[in-house]
Amino acid sequence: MKISKKTLVYIGIGVYVIITGALGFIVYRQMGEKDTIDLELAKTRSNLERVSSDSLNKEKQELETQLTEVMSQAENLKSMLSQGKTNVEASSIVFDVAKRNGVEVINLTSPIPTYDVLENVPCSVVVLDTTVRGDVRDLVEFITDLNSYLPTGMVQSVGMDIKEGTDNSSSAVLFVIYNYQGE
Repeated sequence: MKISKKTLVYIGIGVYVIITGALGFIVYRQMGEKDTIDLELAKTRSNLERVSSDSLNKEKQELETQLTEVMSQAENLKSMLSQGKTNVEASSIVFDVAKRNGVEVINLTSPIPTYDVLENVPCSVVVLDTTVRGDVRDLVEFITDLNSYLPTGMVQSVGMDIKEGTDNSSSAVLFVIYNYQGE
């Protein structure tokens, strides 16, 4: 069978049209996929920017809250440490007066200072609950000296356990010190 040149040209044109159509279809499909992928990429970038800024803002707020809490705790600790210093100073007064008067401090407790306003003056109030042992005369001298040691301190109460003929008498003394807490 002989194929004429004209038929070969028609067959060639037909193959060309089929190949061109197939390639056009493939390119058209790829362009559609590219558009879909570009759209998804744009959505993802938008979500990423929104999520990133939201999460960063949220994290910033959490860190600021933590910083505020830490600063508050630091102020509380600073306040507690300064109160402890006041208690130590007040306790040393009791020991100094006891030593001068020849009595022995058996027990000394001091809760955390409280705050009070006396005649419109803000004060911290340090309470020392002390038990001392010694001769009755020395105990009385200790109480008198302690009461006059500080102009802002005073003996609030005294309890005596007197044992005749010994220096094992004891006294429970409640001593209160007022400290100015001005601005």
